[in-house]
Amino acid sequence: MLLGALLIGVVWISLSFFLANERNSAERAAIQNSTNFAGALASHLSNSLGEVDRSLTVIAALYEQRPENFDLLASLKANRSWSDAISRVSIVDRNGIVLLSSDASLRGKSVKDRAYFKSQVEATTNELFVGKPILSQTAADKWTVELSRRILRADGRFDGVVSASLDSRYLTRIYNSVDIGQKGYIRVIGLDGIVRATSGDTMYVLGKDFSRADLFTSLASTRGGWYYTASGLSDGIPRLIAYRVANEYPFVVTVGTAVPEIFSHVEAKRKSGYFIAGLLTLLIACVTALSIRGQMQREAAKKRLEHTNMLLNATLANMPHGICMFGADTKLVLANDLYGSMYGLAPGAIKPGMTLAEVLQLRVAAGSCPADSQKYVRDRIHEAFLPDTGYIIDKLQDGRTLAVSRRAMPDGGTVAVHQDISAHLHTEQQLDETRQFLDSIIENIPIAVVVKDAVTRKFVLVNRAFETMLKVGRNEVLGKTVFEIYQRQDAERMDASDSEALGVTLGRCSNDYEVEMPEGQTRVLATSRIVARDAAGVARHLVVVIDDITERKKSEQRIAFMAHHDVLTGLANRLSIMDKIEEAVARHRRRGDSFAVLLLDLDRFKHVNDTLGHAVGDALLRETAVRLKASLRETDVLARLGGDEFAIIQDSDDNQREAAGALADRIIDIISKPFDIDGNEVNIATSIGIALAPEHAASSDSLMKMADLALYRAKSAGRNRHCFFDPEMSLAASARHELESELRRAIQNNELELHYQPIVDTQTLRICGAEALIRWRHPTKGVILPDQFIPLAEETGMITQMGEWLMQTACAEAVTWPIGVKVSVNLSAVQFRKNNLVDIVICALAQSGLPPERLELEITETALIESATECLPILRQFKNLGIAITLDDFGTGYSSLSQLLMFPFDKIKVDKSFTQNLTKRTECAAIIAATLTLARSLDIETTAEGVETVDQYRLLRLAGVTSLQGFLFQAPCLPSEIDFRSAYSVPEVENAA
Repeated sequence: MLLGALLIGVVWISLSFFLANERNSAERAAIQNSTNFAGALASHLSNSLGEVDRSLTVIAALYEQRPENFDLLASLKANRSWSDAISRVSIVDRNGIVLLSSDASLRGKSVKDRAYFKSQVEATTNELFVGKPILSQTAADKWTVELSRRILRADGRFDGVVSASLDSRYLTRIYNSVDIGQKGYIRVIGLDGIVRATSGDTMYVLGKDFSRADLFTSLASTRGGWYYTASGLSDGIPRLIAYRVANEYPFVVTVGTAVPEIFSHVEAKRKSGYFIAGLLTLLIACVTALSIRGQMQREAAKKRLEHTNMLLNATLANMPHGICMFGADTKLVLANDLYGSMYGLAPGAIKPGMTLAEVLQLRVAAGSCPADSQKYVRDRIHEAFLPDTGYIIDKLQDGRTLAVSRRAMPDGGTVAVHQDISAHLHTEQQLDETRQFLDSIIENIPIAVVVKDAVTRKFVLVNRAFETMLKVGRNEVLGKTVFEIYQRQDAERMDASDSEALGVTLGRCSNDYEVEMPEGQTRVLATSRIVARDAAGVARHLVVVIDDITERKKSEQRIAFMAHHDVLTGLANRLSIMDKIEEAVARHRRRGDSFAVLLLDLDRFKHVNDTLGHAVGDALLRETAVRLKASLRETDVLARLGGDEFAIIQDSDDNQREAAGALADRIIDIISKPFDIDGNEVNIATSIGIALAPEHAASSDSLMKMADLALYRAKSAGRNRHCFFDPEMSLAASARHELESELRRAIQNNELELHYQPIVDTQTLRICGAEALIRWRHPTKGVILPDQFIPLAEETGMITQMGEWLMQTACAEAVTWPIGVKVSVNLSAVQFRKNNLVDIVICALAQSGLPPERLELEITETALIESATECLPILRQFKNLGIAITLDDFGTGYSSLSQLLMFPFDKIKVDKSFTQNLTKRTECAAIIAATLTLARSLDIETTAEGVETVDQYRLLRLAGVTSLQGFLFQAPCLPSEIDFRSAYSVPEVENAA
């Protein structure tokens, strides 16, 4: 009876040890997998945020360098580091207004109340800001996280932010690809407790505050680890949580695995173990009953006892594990044969009555022990009779791994189950590796993969990408053929491709075709088929790899269109028009057809952009393209070359020159008519250059060059007209190019010098100032006047370098003049378009020591009209410095009086064309009188230019002009030729006065 109970105890104890071992193994595996996932995902999160952070920093730096010309979309295309995670990138100025955005609907909107902007305004350092998740107002399931970086001015002050919207679904898609069980989840939580991203069907936790969760108690002691939680703040499912803090960013990635899923396979083994143990228990109980009954009947009892012993020995001998039992005296009570053989001991080597130490020495002698045999013997003797249940794993010298489950007996003895788990561990490792490999290859690749039965053609396996592409679950596909899923025409084509692949012995078959998906949408699919055959070469399965290349095909079509068309207007671009000219040249060679090339440039387009904005400018270009297209024949070609420049190829005509001239006049007429752009009346004109083929040239490059020269002549002649190419234009262009080269050398060789023309006080005839006038002392041509090279300098941009030299030289020379004498310096409109004009003037004053009140800056009325947007803010800065501002050439513009209301000028210069006709034309006298009356009422000083006669002086003095300038007093000369301290003496003037 005792032996039966003991055997039942051994069975159940063995089972208990086994189940405990399985549970511990499952727990360790879950902890290992979860912590590995948490570490890898934390690293991925850090890398993703780092990449976005670096991209934002690059865009901010590029914008800080050229904010006025910054092209955000071009920068995003050039910056390939952007991934699908970013749904929008914006540039916001320091007032919170969106200047630029990849989402055109946001431009001009205010975001100053948004967290990503307010945080950067209040920040003291330039750090990446990561906001809380925000639910999209347009898409119910779209959460975005705003990231931002500061934009700084050159002096380090805050100038705005560059922001990017991170689509939380990007992280969700990645996390959903990781197999952590049906109830598992992966989350990204900020150190502020707010959930930024999550996987699976737990999107409802996005944006929630988890700062009171158990996670933050664990984070207080370590940046990575694991713990169990009851998930009280979410769905109440107990989970094992592994976490890891992301490097360099305030986020922690958590991987939660549901506890029931961790131990699911242990539960299955528990049920089967209980069933087996129950059978053994029943068997042992029966044996015991027979033994008891045998005691009552001696003969029968003896036989039954023998039978029972036989059954017991058979049970022990056939058990899959080694079993041993030691009494409280440390002596062996029983052991099965497997117990000895698994340690390499000969049969009968282990006998009841041997002590544990003797048994261990036998193992050591047989080499069935770990490397440190002494420690092994010492530890096992110590652990064998401890009152607690034990589980020990020994790695033997021969490479095997044995697991020992030990349980103390009530009488002080102990029973142990020895199991060789080497094969189990190896098999388990291989299964895990195989499972992970297949899962990662089949489930997580972004291309659809399906497997069909080679005979029935039914689907037997599909991956997640196929489900996504088809937008149906795999349960609706498995066991069906293509005829049950696709339209019949498409299904027949697929089935034919399958048959083709099955008929090929080696290799794979590839096909591309359009397919109507079950939802009705047509997609382009690229497929590759591989046949899986058995050892006999019989086809068993057909593996089909399917890539949806619809968007790639559309992109290729868009790229092909964009390569030859202008994005804004849809017209042909420069590359396309050059190809069309080459085609026209080829037709001329074959058939002798003539044609004309017209180049158009819109006049006053820049003024529209500056005053009404680039959006109106773009709309104007589109409307211009519509008008131009309507004025052409179907055989003519229209293209936009860029900016406000268009080109036309006029097809063959009987009189090509006359036809081209008529077309140009027609275009000038339709372009000069007012445009209605968004409620604004816009008036522009156009200048046209025309080259004829074959009269002028018979190659595309030459024709374009000649048309460009003709366009330059038309613009120089007053704009709003057309001009045919003339061979003299090439000579003029060559001369202009030579003059440009010589001017560049002149700047480098210091051939430029300053002359000064005195400005005389009308009442005292003393010099009150002098205007600095640049001269070019050419080594062979002598002195060249500014009207011959200043326009070229403005056009090429050399005027900025010349202007800086002029400003420094004029201030340095003026500081040596008497204190009351000012120096006047002319400014070009081109100089105002540079950001450093104010710095140049301040530097010249500081280096020379000239007081600001002794410097006068002159700007022409025409320059002010054309570039008011750039000029007025800079003129106000000069005014605040104490520098006098003069409006030059007053009266020559088309809106002269209105200019006086734009800015508080200190002085008006009456143009010399009025002064020199003062005694000849009454209207000039009337204009001067009106100007002087207006100036006096506005308390503005006046200077009359071009005074050459005493009569002009007398009339101007009587009219009240403040100061005079002209050859009557002194021609422009070197400063050494001017006597600043003496007064001019004009006897006729004095007598008249």
